[in-house]
Amino acid sequence: PPVGMGWLALPWPPQRLVAQGAPDTVRVLAFSPDGTRLALGSAQGHLAVVDTADGRMVAALQRPGRVIRALAFSADGTLLYAGEQGVEGRLAAYRVGKGTLVPHWHVDAAGELGSSDAAREDPYAWVQQPGVYRLERRGDDLLAVMNRSTRGSAGHAVRARLYRLDGKTGAIHWRYPAAAPAPLLMTWFAEDAAWHTIAVSQQLPTGAPAPPDGSGHGRVVLLDGRTGQVRR
Repeated sequence: PPVGMGWLALPWPPQRLVAQGAPDTVRVLAFSPDGTRLALGSAQGHLAVVDTADGRMVAALQRPGRVIRALAFSADGTLLYAGEQGVEGRLAAYRVGKGTLVPHWHVDAAGELGSSDAAREDPYAWVQQPGVYRLERRGDDLLAVMNRSTRGSAGHAVRARLYRLDGKTGAIHWRYPAAAPAPLLMTWFAEDAAWHTIAVSQQLPTGAPAPPDGSGHGRVVLLDGRTGQVRR
């Protein structure tokens, strides 16, 4: 291991996070920029920050009924960004305090992508709730892609949007598409080193017919990282 760091075997969930003995799994991990802390997010909405030197719990929080899908630290390590899949489809920033994570700001995708209360009755309905599918940080800014995929009598419907946000305040710099969410899944994006250009993949849901314009079931769109506008 790197100098000053040891190998750790961390039990999950830590004893103080066990909820009625219910099974839980770690879904996502993220190191702080200096490598001294590790954030963990779980299928039962647990968030935990541990010290990488000794495994000591630094801070913890649970968001019941939500799945933690994405994590990132701020550049100075004082904020933890967490992307959920759940009723709100929440992207939140938490201050890493002593023993707890203090809410700092949040943005909910449900108002734009839709949501439901089905998860309260059906433990598997969370898969149809809005969620943060990918999250990246550069400097004080964040890129986050949010999706919602539902199945019903009318078939398989999807809505998705890519956001660039201010990591300090949660203010949204731009949305893509700007006018309304796309009726396509956006599960992956990539960006150049300076975020001048962002590439985002889009695809139709399984079983949907290909559009008549010949574009096929999937495509990649290049965006101007400063404005969110499609590059021509």
